Amino acid sequence: MLIWVYRLVTYIVAPLFWLYQRRLIKRGREEAAMGAERWGRASLPRPKTGKLVWIHAASVGETLAIFDLVEQLLAEDDELHILVTTFTQSAGRMLRKTLPPRAMHQLLPFEYRPAIDRFLRHWQPDLAVWTESELWPAVLDRLATHRPKLPRVMVNGKITEKSFSKIKRYRRMMAGLLGGFDWAQVQSARDKLHYEALGMAQGRIEVVGSVKEAAPVMPFNGDELARLRAEIGARPCWLAASTHPEEFEQVYAAHAEVRSHYPEMTLIHAPRHPDAGEYAAEAARTAGLSARRRGLGEGPDAASVYICDTLGEMGLWHRLALICFVGGSLCDKLGHNPFEAVALQNALIHGPSIGHFEAAYRRYLAAGAAIEVNTAKTLADAVLRLMNPDLRQAQIAAANAVRQAGEQALARTKTRLAAHIQTVT
Repeated sequence: MLIWVYRLVTYIVAPLFWLYQRRLIKRGREEAAMGAERWGRASLPRPKTGKLVWIHAASVGETLAIFDLVEQLLAEDDELHILVTTFTQSAGRMLRKTLPPRAMHQLLPFEYRPAIDRFLRHWQPDLAVWTESELWPAVLDRLATHRPKLPRVMVNGKITEKSFSKIKRYRRMMAGLLGGFDWAQVQSARDKLHYEALGMAQGRIEVVGSVKEAAPVMPFNGDELARLRAEIGARPCWLAASTHPEEFEQVYAAHAEVRSHYPEMTLIHAPRHPDAGEYAAEAARTAGLSARRRGLGEGPDAASVYICDTLGEMGLWHRLALICFVGGSLCDKLGHNPFEAVALQNALIHGPSIGHFEAAYRRYLAAGAAIEVNTAKTLADAVLRLMNPDLRQAQIAAANAVRQAGEQALARTKTRLAAHIQTVT
């Protein structure tokens, strides 16, 4: 009964989707050229030969996690084609520049049945692969009703405690949506329990670990990295990555404390949302720190804070830094992924709010590969501690050991998915 209510609601609110999209385009946060894909109108033709596997990932972090998986699957099967969908355009822009031949990207349609039907009619995938916690009810419902024989699997699955507490009240509906999955590989034993509680058959779930820990190293512009290094010179740098406005004051207070010990220290500050750049600059000035903004075309110069309010350049910032604090963890955002920092040899610091990646952070903490902080003072103390080269390198070495487990998870995921693709007719 509930799924019928959800279907009705999506029809009623469809005009709001359109208005929301127009607003995003007007603000420059969505590209008009890609906007038709939100309504299921493909911008690319479907491959005429071979199997087509559809993999859905949400945003940049999820796409980085499955990038190696896509490359390996294509390398092993010359007849295979892969369609990757994402919800965010930022992930889409990145993928369209980097996907290998026989892989393509489209935006996931809105939760609106005509758009979903249009998407499915055009692409006619031979296998649907869901990742992480991307459980869009209208899409899964339409797969169950419009394409009930389409094989469905899940890789790198997870459900946080916060999400589970919200979803479990709709268990009957979720059981219908999840019951059609042939199998699922999940990140932790807790995730397995969550999916079982939501109605996925127990014998179909396997705990593998997170493939994000084996995500490829982020790309970067080598010439720009050399130019920035020359401008910064010998000054040491630490990075505050994916931070939210609620954390800016604490990050800047910590940096002021660090500079009382290391006056040349530069903070590279990459807010989660680039449109927070001006607010970040004001917060830095309030804290008595000089700031320059990448989003305005400025270089770091001699500023104590370099605000990197741009998209697609995190590979630069991790390579400039010795130490990385991962944001969203000193506020209620449940933290962001630590894997990029670990892959690029940053010593890792995070706050207590880590619900989105709790299993991974707990592994790093248990191995001595991360430091947890909860105030500006403890954040400053952690940065100062990691300025000791021996302590920093010991922590990075411990993180690299944990990362190897992620590579094993990726290998297991690839092996099972490749075998499943061969069974698809």
